[in-house]
Amino acid sequence: MFIKLNKILMRSAACLLAVVGAIKIISAFSGVRYLSEFDPVLNFLTNRTLLLLAGGVELGLAAVIFLRPESWNARYGLLALCFMFSVYRLGMMVLGVHSPCPCLGRASDWLHIKPHSADRIAFSLLIGFSLIAITSFVIHITNSALCGPARTQNIK
Repeated sequence: MFIKLNKILMRSAACLLAVVGAIKIISAFSGVRYLSEFDPVLNFLTNRTLLLLAGGVELGLAAVIFLRPESWNARYGLLALCFMFSVYRLGMMVLGVHSPCPCLGRASDWLHIKPHSADRIAFSLLIGFSLIAITSFVIHITNSALCGPARTQNIK
């Protein structure tokens, strides 16, 4: 039962990652001046480059998770992505950047919502992805303890 729950959670995360990654990549090709400016945290990259990199990583990870939701690559990949995004947000806070995180690209314009609302949605997604990754690890560890190593070899 928990293994099916794990698959559902991980594949849900994969679908959300695919949508958010696609939004970032599409946003990177819009003609907004902001995209040519340098990112305040990773100041050696333009916002366009950062959106393309983040969107590409998200789409790649979404494919891995969707194809093999119970693999260690899927679990660690999602956890590592959440960690990277958390460090980026921490960097924004430490540097005193008060503008909303461009985490969702230009989706706020397309959806006609305020940038700060889009920032809250992106932060909620980050928390959701983190909870899914942690839950997946707990399910795997619990299943390993209950069923033994022979049962979990097929799950790797």
